[in-house]
Amino acid sequence: MYTDDASAFTSAQFSPHDGRLYLTDFVGGTVQSITAEGKDHRTFFQGTLDGVAMNPDDIAFDHEGNLYVTDAAGSQDPYWKPTGRLVRIDRDTAEGIVLAGDLPAPNGIAFTTAYDGLWVSHNTGNQIDYLSLSADGRKVQTAHPAVHVSAGVGQVDSLAVDAAGNTYVGLHNRATVLVYRPDGEPTATIAAPGKDGVSSATNIAIRPGTTEGYMTVSGKDGGFIYGFTALADGVRQSNGG
Repeated sequence: MYTDDASAFTSAQFSPHDGRLYLTDFVGGTVQSITAEGKDHRTFFQGTLDGVAMNPDDIAFDHEGNLYVTDAAGSQDPYWKPTGRLVRIDRDTAEGIVLAGDLPAPNGIAFTTAYDGLWVSHNTGNQIDYLSLSADGRKVQTAHPAVHVSAGVGQVDSLAVDAAGNTYVGLHNRATVLVYRPDGEPTATIAAPGKDGVSSATNIAIRPGTTEGYMTVSGKDGGFIYGFTALADGVRQSNGG
């Protein structure tokens, strides 16, 4: 277990390169790492990128262990201003490059099952974009809004992808996870049992090789973990933070 009195961690992902757990610190603007046992704390990335401070939210790793991070700038004040970014951070040098900008508070991020593109959810845009990448992963080849989410009072948060390519997106302000097929068609709604004090289901994980799904649920009564049955087995992209 690891804790400190300054960070606001919003995502946790294990690197396929070094096996360490990488954490995004939304408030401090850093990416940190620890061992699986919560030891040997290190700051992997800090400072500005292109002269602008980051609000790192979620992480996805490519096969080589390079980090793709949503910079959720614009989710604060003014809330609706599209100033967020999609950032790639090199696994060895911790050098960051901006892949896309002027985004409406990007939050969740996950590779497709073929690792040739990314799904990125936008918290204040209530949409999921699809971005195809160059062979070296350093450029966005194409990008378009893939799914427009009708969530009412809810806002899209973290997302995950299962072995069949289904995309699971959690909602802030609704204790619900929405599931979309690879072609963008809605296929399932997973709702936490109704109870007072539960209002958000922001993060999702599916245990690799199984359909055992989990979502973090929170509200005025605190935080909870709920289980559900996924539509397909979990893979490395099935941890949505």
